[in-house]
Amino acid sequence: MNLKRIREMIAQIEACEEDFETSPATEPSIAAVESRLACSFPASYREFLVEFGVIWCADCSVSGIHGDDATNVGGGSVVGDTLRFRDEFSLPNHLVVIQSDEDAPYCLDLSGDSPEPPVVCFQLNTKTYQEISPDFETWYIDWFLDGLIDLVGDQ
Repeated sequence: MNLKRIREMIAQIEACEEDFETSPATEPSIAAVESRLACSFPASYREFLVEFGVIWCADCSVSGIHGDDATNVGGGSVVGDTLRFRDEFSLPNHLVVIQSDEDAPYCLDLSGDSPEPPVVCFQLNTKTYQEISPDFETWYIDWFLDGLIDLVGDQ
């Protein structure tokens, strides 16, 4: 992942937004979460978890691991968000929620054999999904961080 660019973007967001939180995760917590969700995360998402764990800012978040606690199933937790959407909305088991949205969560699609799977948007009303980004890193930089910079810059 392009951590230098990501750190620069995050510094720009932090300069505009006081309500910003990250919480790095350790490899044992990441492994426990993967076990709980019966999946293996791609390298880019694992790198995000080690570096940031979770990101909360301006009512936006990237689902991850809060406080290095793999048992946390609250909102914004990759475990909690994924299990809730699986239970309440029949989210397929090969999708892992990386950004919760009450109409259409963004998910890693782990169904293929690509080392860096695409990010898809799962439509809750139709139970269908479409690819919106070729991988987590592209989604994280282009969709999430760029959008967040626009949001906090306009405040």
